[in-house]
Formats: sequence, structure tokens, C-alpha cells
Amino acid sequence: MEALFDGLTKYHPKTLEPMAGIATHYETNADSTRYTFYLRGHPNPRGTKLANTDTMREDYEAGRSAEDFSHGHHAPPDNTPARWSDGTIVTANDFVYSWRRAVDPETAADYANLVYYVKNAEEINEGKVRLVDRASGKICKDPSTGEDVVTTAKEIEADAHLSAMTRGCDVVKFMPEDLGVRAIDDFTLEVEMRAPTAFFLKISYLPIYSPVPRKAIEAARERGLESSWTQPENIVTSGAFLLKTWRPYDRIVIVKNPNYYEADTVSLDKITFLPITDPTTNVNLYKSGAADFMLSNRIPQPFIPTLREKKDFLIAPAFDAYLPRINTKRPPFDNVLVRYALNMSIDKKALTDFLGSGELPGRGVVPPLEGYDAPQNLIVTVAGKSYDVLAFDPSGARELLAQAGFKDGIGRDGRRLNVELMIYADEREKQIAEVVQEQWRNNLRVDVALVSQELKVFLKTQNDLQYNSVAQINWIGDYIDPNTFLDLFESDSANNATGWADPKYDALVTEANSETDAAARFKKLAECEKYLLKAMPVIPLYYATNVYLQKPYVRGFYPTLNDSHTYKYVWVDRNWKENVEEKQLAER
Repeated sequence: MEALFDGLTKYHPKTLEPMAGIATHYETNADSTRYTFYLRGHPNPRGTKLANTDTMREDYEAGRSAEDFSHGHHAPPDNTPARWSDGTIVTANDFVYSWRRAVDPETAADYANLVYYVKNAEEINEGKVRLVDRASGKICKDPSTGEDVVTTAKEIEADAHLSAMTRGCDVVKFMPEDLGVRAIDDFTLEVEMRAPTAFFLKISYLPIYSPVPRKAIEAARERGLESSWTQPENIVTSGAFLLKTWRPYDRIVIVKNPNYYEADTVSLDKITFLPITDPTTNVNLYKSGAADFMLSNRIPQPFIPTLREKKDFLIAPAFDAYLPRINTKRPPFDNVLVRYALNMSIDKKALTDFLGSGELPGRGVVPPLEGYDAPQNLIVTVAGKSYDVLAFDPSGARELLAQAGFKDGIGRDGRRLNVELMIYADEREKQIAEVVQEQWRNNLRVDVALVSQELKVFLKTQNDLQYNSVAQINWIGDYIDPNTFLDLFESDSANNATGWADPKYDALVTEANSETDAAARFKKLAECEKYLLKAMPVIPLYYATNVYLQKPYVRGFYPTLNDSHTYKYVWVDRNWKENVEEKQLAER
């Protein structure tokens, strides 16, 4: 998607910092509840100028970057408009149409929840309604709470109090047109957030925020199959590449887009993607020369010790945390002492040593991130004794389990505590679970059963809180900010999957995100994480890495925390052997 469609912003190929995409400048109000973006083509853009190709060239010339991503080219003038691949101009109205379409329930778009930061997006996507006073035209307020009445039609039917309110109020459904986005003119886009969102630039490059081609979609709808707009013969793109071939389960071929606003900086004429899911096949294709690079974590774990010795084997940090969920609605896991014991009894370093790909033992929910000082310990006092519930402490874990009524793993009814660890059917997941299973058995003296389910069934079981004890799952950050992990556990999060909800935690996260000073905001978010860990609805197991193979002649392709790549800066070094030899000579 990132290669085919540009958003308001793009991201730096190494750091993922926001850069100019279709927007070149932006303004925001004091509390980050309103953003104004000035698109390419605007005659007089205002506000903060986003970093661009010229910035990257300046970084290279100043020695701040080892590679000149500009390839000697300049950024196009800001007043030169971006164009669709059919030559038409990309305007602010394209963004309005696309975002409204993304949150429309009829579209059923994946990741529509990432647009929920925009005002009314959640209400639209979830089919909610509001009660509007017939006389004043204002939203009716609930007399008992003083809050606006925003609900669903089903809730009105089931609640006598709400039903009574409809006698003086109209039931008005939230429609896509209610979304907090508008085109001031062809090249100015205004976005209204539902709450202060100082990190919006970090998510504005996500694919769900990219404009889609209205004419191509409507033409496909007229043909009777709207989804056909994505076929190579129909698709119209705004990014650096065009879709040439799409053969499901075989290959995807993209080619350079001549109408791209920075076509001169794009070095590759064609990229072929091979959608191979089997890790062993991936490695064999790479070894045979049929593939030049691979995305991360497509290497079988038994291959890693041997491949680590190869120069084209690369390991990099990932914004990915293994966070097994605990069903806090099921006794005895509703007791926080049991949850502490589960966490403290796992030797996470032994686990990461076994995995062998540079993974780090988990202490908190948020993976390591520059500028973010995550909690490293958390002292709680139980029965007059202090425990660090983030540390590996088997003895302390057994003491806390005993305090919860399970001395030596046996409950007051004489039965041994049974922990059910649910995983999805995958060999690596099974290996991780077996390590955890053994440690819980040995350190807590409890019974541990592994339950494996097909992925779709697993996710439904987890999200519906139908699992009995613990569900082993990871989370990859959607964007590079602590909030992408912390908001998982807000009360209304669809990805919470623990049953734990705390209005105070919700308020703390909202308050932290209202902070416009970046350092102060990170500090407040760290306090939110500490509050969450004290409740421990999840087990911070370990932080994952990105592991992949890449030929030495593939340049401009760098590991990123979330394994995202635009491909516009990737190039092939045809003199790579000579360059390697020169470097080796210089180092002697």
C-alpha cells in the first residue's frame, strides 16, 4: 500500500519521522484538536514546513546521514500539485471522500478504528445515533449524567429511560458527512480531532488515511463490482508505483509511476513481491537468488543459529511486544495477586536466549523507544512485604500465589490450580508456550494446559473473553508512539481482550495525550503504563526483533521499528563488490 498510495505525510526511510507527502505544511491549534494541512499545489502554504527530499540531502551533506536518499535531486516546488496516475490532480476533496468512505460501516474497512482519533469517526463506524432536541436542534443531554446522549438504536429500544427521551427528541444517525474533516479549498484540508491528539502526524501516513480514487471506485460500482477498482487494469494510484500484475498466491508486480510528483527520486523501475507464507520456502528462494530481500520474521527459528554467521542476515529492534492477555473476569485470575505470580514466575531472559534473535525480556507494555522512560520496576506491598512485580522472582511469585489462596499451587478446595494457555496454531507460538508452560509448572507448581486454535477462532475467542486463563498474543505498534500500546487497554478498546476496565486509567491516557510538549507527554504516558502494570491484565513477556535477509546490493532499504517501507528510496548498487572492497581496504 505504501508504494502505491501517498498520504498527507510519508515517513523517513530509516527513522520513520513524518515527512512531506501530499501535504507540504501544516498548522495546529494550541491543544492539538485541529490540524490544517496545505497540500501540494497550494499557492501560499503556511505553518510548519514538513521535512522533505531537500532535508535528507542536507542531512547527508552535513554528515548526519550515511546515505543521500535524494539521489542528487531536489524536492519539487510546493505549488506543484500531486497527481493521480491518470494525470488528474489530488485535492483536499479526495481526502474528505476517502476518510468518509473508510469509516462508513458499509465499506467495512480494515483498520477503520485508526481513524477514531478524528471527531465522530467511531460513532459513524459503529452505527451510533444521537438524540436531537426538536425545538433547539441541540443534542439532548441525559438528565442523570448531564452528558450528550449518544447510543445505538438497539439500546434505545431496550432502555425505557432512553425510549422516553425520544418523545421530545429525534433519533439521528451519525453519517459519514459528520466526520471531522473538510476541504477549505482544493489544497487546504482541515481535520478536527475528537480529543487532543499531539501525535497525529505520526499516524497520518498510515494507509487508512491515504486518499483513494473516487472516479475509479464509482466506475467499478457502476460495473456491478466495486472491489474491482483494485485490479491492475482499473486501479489509479497516487504513490511512487503503479500496480502492473496481481496474481493471488503467486506474485504482485509494481512499476514506476511516471506521474508521481517525485518520479526523479525513484530508482527502481519494477519490484516483484512473492507472497510466500512458508518460512522455509522463503529462505530457499532467497538462497537460490530468486529473491533479493525479505520482510521480517520469515525465517524458521532452527535456521537462525546458522544464518547469524552470514553478512546478509540482519537483526533490528521491532516495535513489537509479546503481551499475553489474562482474562480478569474468570476466577482466580480476577485476583491481581495471581496475575502478579504468573508474571514473576517467568524467566524471560531464558526465553529470549532460547529464541536467539536478539529479543529482549519484557518489563513493561511499551517496547524500548527513544525518549520514552518506561517503568523498569514496580514495588507493591502485600501482607507487609514488598515485591517487585516486574522482576523474575519465583519465590516471591509462590508467596503471592499463596496469599491468593493457592499455597504450593493448591487451592483451599484441595485442587491444584489449572492454567490454560491458549495459542494460535503456529510452530513458533507453540515453542514459546512450551517454555512458559514448563516455567509455570516448575516455579508455581500449577497445572498448565496448552490449547491451540486456528487464528481466526483464536482471535474471536480472545476478543469475546471466552478463554479460560491466558491468551498468548503479540502486538505490533500501528505507529511509533507509546499510545499505540497504552490505548489497547482503555475501557472501550476493541483490542483490550482482558475484561479489565478502569475509568481512571482512561482519564490518565486522555490527560497525557492532551500534553503538547513531547517530553512531558512521554513522562505522563509512562505514568499511565505504571498504573496499567499495577493492575497487570497482561504479561509483558518479551520485545521482538525484525529478522530478515537482504542482498548486499540492495540499498536504501533499512530496518524500521514497524517493518514499514515506502520503496521509493530503494536502489540497486551495481558496483557493490567494488564498493565493499574499497571499504575493506580503507578499514585495514
